[in-house]
Amino acid sequence: MKWNRVVGRRCLHTLPVGIAFIACALAFGAPASAGGDHDGAFLNGPGEKIRSQRPDRDLRNILRNVDRRQVENTITTLASFGTRHTLSTQTDPNRGIGAATAWVYQTLQGYAAQSHGHMTVELQTF
Repeated sequence: MKWNRVVGRRCLHTLPVGIAFIACALAFGAPASAGGDHDGAFLNGPGEKIRSQRPDRDLRNILRNVDRRQVENTITTLASFGTRHTLSTQTDPNRGIGAATAWVYQTLQGYAAQSHGHMTVELQTF
């Protein structure tokens, strides 16, 4: 499936969840910022033109590790569950919010297993 077909109206609703999921996965293990690496782009007052700034070193390192194919795969998988309706089935293993929840939970459990105890995952039941 091509990227432009995946990001349709239906998929855009799942995009924030997918991006949050990806951000958690990418941020896991990323070193905390040492601070002060802002390249002097703060504003001095209202109306001052914003100058573009280069992302700090930690963010650049994280962005270098983003795999476009994995992002596409995550979005495609989330969209493949067919619906995000809160009253959709929670027991069907292939469709609805139950299937999506199970997939996200299982995927995050895989990250947690590799975290050496720094990450835990809990399934919410409400």
